[in-house]
Amino acid sequence: MIAQNSASPWNTIPKPRPADWGFGMTVCIAAVCDGGLIGVSDRMISMSGYFSGDRMARKVDWMGGNWMSMLAGDDISQAIPIYETVGQLNPEKNLNSIVAASKTAYKKQRIQIIEDSILPQYGLETMAEYKTIGKQVLAEDSQYELALRIKQCSIGCEFLISGFDDEGDSHIFTLRNPGTCEFYNKLGFWAIGSGQQQAISSLFASKYSRYDPIEYAISKILGAKFTAESATGVGKSTFTFLWKSDFDDLHWLDEDLEESIRKEWAAMPKYPTKVIEKIRTEFSNKVNPPAKQPLVSQMSVGQK
Repeated sequence: MIAQNSASPWNTIPKPRPADWGFGMTVCIAAVCDGGLIGVSDRMISMSGYFSGDRMARKVDWMGGNWMSMLAGDDISQAIPIYETVGQLNPEKNLNSIVAASKTAYKKQRIQIIEDSILPQYGLETMAEYKTIGKQVLAEDSQYELALRIKQCSIGCEFLISGFDDEGDSHIFTLRNPGTCEFYNKLGFWAIGSGQQQAISSLFASKYSRYDPIEYAISKILGAKFTAESATGVGKSTFTFLWKSDFDDLHWLDEDLEESIRKEWAAMPKYPTKVIEKIRTEFSNKVNPPAKQPLVSQMSVGQK
């Protein structure tokens, strides 16, 4: 029988929590194209310090009205009450309404986290109580410490929201800590997650335009997603949806077609190849110059 050691690492691993399931190491891309919106994400989820798995999640949800949301973050459990609050607010189809509802829901959940996990450590229960009697019951050092913790409190997830307003115009915006929105309508695309930089760089390199026809847009966006797979934690499995303003529902990209696009993308050279020989010729003499002939010393010539 094996003796149980209290110092064993098996006894120090905490039990998994919903907060340990993270979408932070991911990529989600939304883009406007001619006549519609396209959304792409990987399908990987990870459990911090434990394991990760591909083809395990679809990171797309209704945000209310004509709006869809994709999610990236370290604590996906916080997204559920935010979605529920937005649904309860029942925003209208216009942009201002969904933005206001999204901000309200995000800030409400952030306050809930503060009241559940931070304020009780200082003998307080609500933000209202903190604002009214916080300075009276807390020492100066504790006041500063608590104020800093409240300021730094983050929900741990970010949303990439896209959809159509009541006039049929498409929009893309993000919702992030502490409950602010940033808009990318004029740019026509954006990405979130650990693969964000790779995806955005790829779209700039491909000269993506919001006026691209759907077939070109899908090809460029999937190329951006494939490029983002070089980032830590981005899965290869891909979920792609197309939403046209005159459609009543979403349309998913067939996996066989996606695989065909991937194979063509993988076969493309990632750097210029037809000029390799010219480059070699141009620099061969500079990098490896011909050996110089040994000089005949004047002494030896004079002696002869």
